[in-house]
Amino acid sequence: YGVESEGVFIAYASLHGNTEDAAKKCKEILEKKECPKVAIADLARGDMAEALEDAFRYGKIVLAAPSYDAGVMPVMADFLHHLQSKNYQKRTVALIENGSWAPSAARTMKGMLDAMKEITVLNRSLRFAGRSRRAIFRRWSRWRKRCWHKKRLVTVFNET
Repeated sequence: YGVESEGVFIAYASLHGNTEDAAKKCKEILEKKECPKVAIADLARGDMAEALEDAFRYGKIVLAAPSYDAGVMPVMADFLHHLQSKNYQKRTVALIENGSWAPSAARTMKGMLDAMKEITVLNRSLRFAGRSRRAIFRRWSRWRKRCWHKKRLVTVFNET
């Protein structure tokens, strides 16, 4: 269950492309912060086996998903169930949720992660409502200033 490679894995599920944009922006920010390796996977369109492999490879993971029927998008829930069934543990997780009137993705993902051993979920998650790309990037900027500059994510994602 040890970390195989230093870096961050970003797993996302997107309905209309906004969560995908946020995940790609996260990748861009981490690369600018000189993170050793940043891998990204689209859970809805990619190979689930490869996504699971990357989740175990890296010690840090970002999960990004939209709210869906008062929960999380089914493909993300499926991914988390796979991790749980394979005894996923000893990792640090950041959450990004996309939800407009009743966001529930982060709460649902956190609940599923709480059932796993030694999983550290960062206290502050990024929440945005499926808006224009410009609004998402403004939201990223505010989130980054609050989290990164208070050493929450910098410490976790830039340990080398």
